[in-house]
Parts: sequence; structure tokens; C-alpha cells
Amino acid sequence: MVSACRNYMCLNTLSKEEESRIITDARSDPESFAPLYERYYDRIYLYLYRLCSNSALAEDLTSETFIKALRGLRTYRLGNIPFSSWLYRIAHNSFVSHYRREKVRRLFGVMTKKNSQEASTAANPLRNIEMERVGEKILQFVNRLKPLDQFILTMRYFEDMSIGDVALASGLQETNVRTRLHRSLKRLQALIEVEDPDLAAMIEGEA
Repeated sequence: MVSACRNYMCLNTLSKEEESRIITDARSDPESFAPLYERYYDRIYLYLYRLCSNSALAEDLTSETFIKALRGLRTYRLGNIPFSSWLYRIAHNSFVSHYRREKVRRLFGVMTKKNSQEASTAANPLRNIEMERVGEKILQFVNRLKPLDQFILTMRYFEDMSIGDVALASGLQETNVRTRLHRSLKRLQALIEVEDPDLAAMIEGEA
């Protein structure tokens, strides 16, 4: 699969047209799927790791996601939904299906930090530790929201998706996404204010 990647430009600079061409090629030649796998593997893995907080399970679900994506390429409609959103939807469904099979009720988990490469190394280390702890506390409250609200919050604020892409990934209308985001954030705020006033005051101070 590595050799297949050499037939395309740098994975991080693929245009929509180039990505569409790769998708079209991969429908008839699975080896052509390699650049898409290389480009999106880390994102999907990190997303799934945020959900399950288990590296081995995240790897398994990531592999499952790409296998399903490759098998389902013929049903993917170019231009209908961004390929990345389509992958996230498959990953989300794989995660949910896993816990349904295991008959385990779990809420989504979210990692404290984004990709470690995005973490700032210039700031005061003690300040970084403090903010990480604040993030951990906030995410404990996020875990208590409804699964769909957690999914939408994760896509919007942790994966930096636009409202439009979140709508496509979740299967909701944009107006519904905005409404659920507003309500879930209000619910999150209320939980924190009631159960952890100090954290609420700290968040307010950061605003």
C-alpha cells in the first residue's frame, strides 16, 4: 500500500478534486485506497480513543472503520457529504455497535488533550497542568450528557468541524445541530454550576 501512496501528492495537501479521484480509483482498485487510509488514520484513531480511552480497542475500531469504508465506497456519493464526515459517521457507528454487541452501557469519553503535537510547549508548565486538570473535570461532566449530544460536541469543539459538517456526520439538520449544541452547553453549564462552583468560577474567569 505504501507504493500506492507515491502516485499522489502530499497527503496533507490533497485538494477535493484529488481526493475525489482517489476515491473513484479505489472503487475498482483497493490498493488506491492507501492515501486515504494514511491521511485519515490518525484522526479517526484519536477520535475513537477519545470515545473509549482504550488504545487497543481504538486500534481495532479504527481498522474496522476503514474496512467498512473500503467495502462501502461504492455507496459513498461524492459531493453529498465530505469524505471525512462519512468516515467519522462510520467510526461513530462502529463504536456504538461494539458496545451494543457487548451489552455495555457507556457514555462517550473524550481525551483531555487533542493531538499532543497541538499542545503548546511555550506556556508555563504549571499553568498547562492546571488547565489539563480543568479540562479533565469538564469532560467528566460532558460524559453525563446524552450520547448524541456528546457526539455533536466532540465533532464541533474537539474535531473543529463546521456546523454543516456536523449536521452531515450526525444525520441532523443544521438547525437541529445548533439547537442541540445550545441546549447541551446550557445543560453542561448548569451541571457544573450546581456540582462544582469552583470550576464554574474558573471557567467564567477564562471567558
